[in-house]
Amino acid sequence: MFKSFKKALEGLDGALGSAGPVGEASPAELRVGKHFRCGPVSFRINQIVAEGGYSFVYAAEDLDGPNVYYAVKVILITDEEVGRRAQEEIELLRGLPHHPNIMRFIAGKVHDQEAMIVSELIDGGSLADKLLRKHGSTFSETEILRIMADTAQALAHLHAQQPPIAHRDLKLENVLYDRLQGRFKLCDFGSCTTKACRYESFQEIAKEEEVIA
Repeated sequence: MFKSFKKALEGLDGALGSAGPVGEASPAELRVGKHFRCGPVSFRINQIVAEGGYSFVYAAEDLDGPNVYYAVKVILITDEEVGRRAQEEIELLRGLPHHPNIMRFIAGKVHDQEAMIVSELIDGGSLADKLLRKHGSTFSETEILRIMADTAQALAHLHAQQPPIAHRDLKLENVLYDRLQGRFKLCDFGSCTTKACRYESFQEIAKEEEVIA
């Protein structure tokens, strides 16, 4: 298992590239190498996996147990709305029963001007990564059926909750492949909602799509 995670981390490291001029650390890089605690877990952030406008995802290593790794999502709270949505995401994940096709939540908190969500580290990359590695070739029928079945089971689990949970951001980048377990897992629940909405116009739909994005 350790070799598998180490290989995955090395692959991620090679794919990142430079985030800015030599000697100038980006906001995301400031956390690399530092120790943090979130709920019951203590960890050291090893490297950046991905970054967006106001959020970053890191690969981290547990400080209490050997060969235990996490994915750590940090959300910068730029305003009250971002803070509210981050807290809602944490509460939703905390109350969601575990499912083998959903990325396992471990801990989460909102502190000062940032939110932190700790999950299992899935080492096989996203469905988008797997498609790029195909270099123009296609998935086999068996692969397609497995991807669809795993994703459908994850969505069915969300929809079976009371109240039902709508993911609202299903895309290639949010379906990860767990090489150790040989299954696909759904991730990124920042756009989820349990609210039932009825849209009467194209303008309302367009506005909601902008909020989700």
